[in-house]
Amino acid sequence: METNINNAGYEALQDLRGIGPKRARQIVLYRETIEGITSVDQLAEAARISLREAERINQALTLMMGGSGEIATSPWQKSVNVG
Repeated sequence: METNINNAGYEALQDLRGIGPKRARQIVLYRETIEGITSVDQLAEAARISLREAERINQALTLMMGGSGEIATSPWQKSVNVG
């Protein structure tokens, strides 16, 4: 199951390997501050993890582009219009 990084709650984020309660809170606070995570660099910064670790976590993520009706299978891949 893939997790949408921009709308997942604390519990769903903690289901990702390497993301515990503290990192989940950091991700939520960061994404609210910048109105959404759109790159692996932002994920690394938000969770305060290495770029390598963020790239590994990327495998279990999806990203819904804010209000645009677009969805990406991964935040770092090109979005496709879903309607």
